[in-house]
Amino acid sequence: MFLQVDKCPICLAGFPEVIWDYQRPDQYELLAGITSDPKREWLRCVSCGFHFTSRNYPVAELRKCYTNGYRNQEFRGGTMRQNFDTIMQIPYAESENAQREKWLMRQIYQIPGSMLDIGSGLGVFPAAMSRMGVDVTCVEPNKDSADFIKNDLKLECLNQFYDGPVDGEFDLVTLVHVLEHEEAPIRMLTAVRENLKEDGWLFIEVPDAEEFRYLPKEHDEFNSCHVVFYDMASLFHVMVNAGFLVHIMASVRTKVRDLSRIMLLAKKYGK
Repeated sequence: MFLQVDKCPICLAGFPEVIWDYQRPDQYELLAGITSDPKREWLRCVSCGFHFTSRNYPVAELRKCYTNGYRNQEFRGGTMRQNFDTIMQIPYAESENAQREKWLMRQIYQIPGSMLDIGSGLGVFPAAMSRMGVDVTCVEPNKDSADFIKNDLKLECLNQFYDGPVDGEFDLVTLVHVLEHEEAPIRMLTAVRENLKEDGWLFIEVPDAEEFRYLPKEHDEFNSCHVVFYDMASLFHVMVNAGFLVHIMASVRTKVRDLSRIMLLAKKYGK
């Protein structure tokens, strides 16, 4: 029995169409121990165009993937330090992290005093912001990643899932490739409001559903950890319903891997 196939989670229209289906577990499902005949589908809402998944197991089971093994050398093919250094050695003109950093700083005009980065991974983006003088706090559920961020990168890091507001208010909150993993994005973003200063910025980057037009079905962008794919209209809808005013949003392509990304900058409004 597939889950969540009856209606679109964005516009609530019924009868979404199946784009792709997967009959065998991918590497992330195997890592999470989901081996009992897992099946997935990518669905597209025929009304609003939103892309989302159905599957025959709860998405929450994938949390085991993030906490255990997701960053291990056996899974990633290198140590945390080796993978971090490989990314940092990419020429600046070709770096996706540099592209992200430049886009963000062009919009906010000044270096923020404090930043909360949710889902920090290897810590590449937080480290870049820290070198600019930003006081960075990370939230990362994987213990190996959190230890690397704390011990090697010397950044404050909370080893946990972001299941609600953490202590403090920040000038900038960043969610880089996090929201596509979330079944309940409005709930997460509502919590983010409490960690954002009244005049603070929220920066989000997610894969763009444009990728369904030109990437193959088996590309890692469509792996089991990704629950939804946004286009600009659906992301705008989520932001407004979570209590944010979108300042700017853009679809960009990365230079080397030719991937599509939506970058968004917003402020909270209302009480």
